[in-house]
Amino acid sequence: MFVNPTMHIESIAQKHIAEMLGVGRKLKGMGIDAMVVNPEAKENEPVEHKTDSELKIQSKALDSLGAGLRKIGIRMLYHNHAIEMENNAKEFNHVVTHTKPENLGLCVDSDWIYKGTGSLDALYGLINEHAKRIEELHLRQTQNGIWTETFGAGDIDYGKIAETLLKHNQKPRLFLEQAADEETPHTMSAIEAIGLSIDNVREIFSGFNK
Repeated sequence: MFVNPTMHIESIAQKHIAEMLGVGRKLKGMGIDAMVVNPEAKENEPVEHKTDSELKIQSKALDSLGAGLRKIGIRMLYHNHAIEMENNAKEFNHVVTHTKPENLGLCVDSDWIYKGTGSLDALYGLINEHAKRIEELHLRQTQNGIWTETFGAGDIDYGKIAETLLKHNQKPRLFLEQAADEETPHTMSAIEAIGLSIDNVREIFSGFNK
């Protein structure tokens, strides 16, 4: 389950927490055990990045929601796009610093981290620093900044990411995602591309099966 609630405005955050707890109870009855949360961004507002005050409200709300869902039996995971990684990853760092690991795990999107920080070193450092909280990993690849037709070799060294996670005895769930830019090659059908991508995922993350 993926949700995109507003968490940086106090009154709306409390409303969304109540709604998400209600959803969580229904999910549990359906056998779903995780809720991935990506708080709404401020992309259309004059100040693009959230203020210190808004970040405090957001992190407190996320911790509260995660604690409530934990009591229901639902694990909450924080998902990032690029904007949370901009401004020296201020929003991302605030969330992980001001929430308890037992209330909030991480659903990491390496491609968006790379795009948001503009640094592979920042990406690999973040994976290493927060490995123990990473419980889901979204897989997508670029070549010279352009999304590739299949998942495999490219700008991001996913083999290095796999090794880092295994070093910390962490084997998150893997989610293959495909996306296309205008410049992305189209040499095969989507089914063929996904098939090749799955083969590459199995090879790159083969250590997860040991």
